[in-house]
Amino acid sequence: MQLHPINRSQQQDVVLDFTWMYLDHHLKKNSSSWSAFNDSLTASSRITYMKSCTITSMGSLGPGCPFRIFPNPASKSIAFYGRYSQSYHIEGWSQGFYLTTIITSQTQYRLRFVKN
Repeated sequence: MQLHPINRSQQQDVVLDFTWMYLDHHLKKNSSSWSAFNDSLTASSRITYMKSCTITSMGSLGPGCPFRIFPNPASKSIAFYGRYSQSYHIEGWSQGFYLTTIITSQTQYRLRFVKN
């Protein structure tokens, strides 16, 4: 395999192209985006796609998760609502997809949000 260096702008373009399709499926439940994402993984000449790892999943939050993030997507601040409530200012954060884990005495909860 021969590697071809790319600059930062090119790398961001590639990553965002794939990330938008992925997020469109997972956050908006758009099934055509999932098909386009998987097709692009195998057909794109801009990446080398290798599927040789064990895939793990965050799973669905479902009705049993006692926490929510609002608003989602967010631009200035987010708030966790549930057993414990807390607000965070995120105005200076980079745009993107974030994962956070809330650990209680009994369980870990994984929450995701988008900073726009």
